[in-house]
Amino acid sequence: MLKELIAIGVGGGVGSIARYGVVTLSAKFFGTNYTHFGTLAVNCIGSFFVTLFMVLYIEKFDFDPIVRLIVVIGFLGGFTTFSAFSYESIAMLHAGEFRKAATYILLTNTLGLSFAMLGIYAAKRFI
Repeated sequence: MLKELIAIGVGGGVGSIARYGVVTLSAKFFGTNYTHFGTLAVNCIGSFFVTLFMVLYIEKFDFDPIVRLIVVIGFLGGFTTFSAFSYESIAMLHAGEFRKAATYILLTNTLGLSFAMLGIYAAKRFI
């Protein structure tokens, strides 16, 4: 049990650092009023890689279960940011930015699901 918790913690720490890097780059590229683009990016990237990894894990490779804990629960769990998405959406609504919030919510869900499907497709092509 301790081995699994350490694996998740290490993966989560690295994933959180990676998320911070993407959000920081997004703020530099788009400006600080659009940091939610970084959150959108990590959620899309995370959706792709979670599904890619899990399809490969289930259907192709016999990974040690600790690898799944490190990659999916740890790294990608630390990397993706649904709680940040929720907060940013509510903050936009509270600020009266209804169109911006609706666009963000629609894009996050549509692109997140699309990237998840792309992950499945990529994994199936690899298999």
